[in-house]
Amino acid sequence: MLSHIQNEVTFTTFAQFEEEYRSYKKVVKIPLFKNYLQWKCLHFWYKYISQNKYSWAREELQAPLSLFMLSAPLRDASLKVSALIYQTATISLYNGSVTEENTLQGFKEQQESSTEAAVGQLQNLRLTVKDLVLGACSSALAECGFTTDDSEFRVTKVSRIAKSHGADGDSRGTTGYTMPFVKQRSKLKCCQRICRFIAFVDFQLQSHLHKIARNQIVRFEADVRRHYKYVPVELRQMNGHADDVDTMLESDKSSDEPKSPLFVLEAFLTKNGIEFDNAQSDFINYVSLLIENWKWIIITHFPPLLDDIEFNDFVIPSICGNQNDRVCGNGPSLQFVFEIDGAYQNTTEKIFNYFTTNFKAVHKYLKRLEYVHIIYRDNEDIDRGSIENETSKYLVTY
Repeated sequence: MLSHIQNEVTFTTFAQFEEEYRSYKKVVKIPLFKNYLQWKCLHFWYKYISQNKYSWAREELQAPLSLFMLSAPLRDASLKVSALIYQTATISLYNGSVTEENTLQGFKEQQESSTEAAVGQLQNLRLTVKDLVLGACSSALAECGFTTDDSEFRVTKVSRIAKSHGADGDSRGTTGYTMPFVKQRSKLKCCQRICRFIAFVDFQLQSHLHKIARNQIVRFEADVRRHYKYVPVELRQMNGHADDVDTMLESDKSSDEPKSPLFVLEAFLTKNGIEFDNAQSDFINYVSLLIENWKWIIITHFPPLLDDIEFNDFVIPSICGNQNDRVCGNGPSLQFVFEIDGAYQNTTEKIFNYFTTNFKAVHKYLKRLEYVHIIYRDNEDIDRGSIENETSKYLVTY
């Protein structure tokens, strides 16, 4: 047998070829040699893929703005924003300083003053965060070698007519840019990464504001529940006994228990019955308005930074004088968060249920004063004519 490989001629006898073939058939029956080629191919494939992944990851980490913590401007801004959020965690829209004997009007005035002060603090927080993030984004873009207006790539081309007139002539020229296409794509990618950082701060800030709004509901519900649990069970039931209720109301309480109710009502005797200065609907309507006002303040006064027009240089970047499309979506929606927050809705519903049950207990307790209302009504019905009639009847009978 004659073989010709790369100008090298090899002669092999049939007897030797036959012997080598028999040896080959015996060797390939061994599992190690049988799967050798497959194992070798798999090994080289895995090594190639792994090496490519490591190389790609290394390049991504070494690229500018790859990780927020590796970029000095973004890292400093992120840490300062986290510190500001921690410092303002105690901001409260709800004023729970007076927890006994509130009137509805006095409670309204307390909440208005507390809400106004808290809104000012939250607005200062957003302005501070906005300035921090805006400065960090500009520095991060400069770290990549770009500016928002591409001034370093702008050139002015003077026409031949202007050159012929000299320096004293009419200088006519057009403004152009010398930024290569690769640089344009790099700036666009850099703006996309900056937008991710803005979205990251948005989620931090929106989560903080949502937590503040939820804390107000939790604190208000805790104050109402604290007084509600001391309402006698007999007043909550339809078959309560008067003696048991009196014993419960007049029993001594510990020092940490409320001595008086959260709200007080002024009762008036009229011919129609016993009426209050503020009805149940007044309380329910105001509490509903108060909770909605807290939510409205959080949603409308603090829009996401991604939707702020001052961040359009990064969200809708201008490259070489051409306005690009939006490189990211809109910021997070707090309205959607409130809608899917089951705990927030359940707590709100509990507050309304507490007020409804308390008013039922009040009306039930006032039934024992029905005889007073009857005496008052009869007294109001007495006039001069009825007195004269009764007197004349008495005289005639006598």
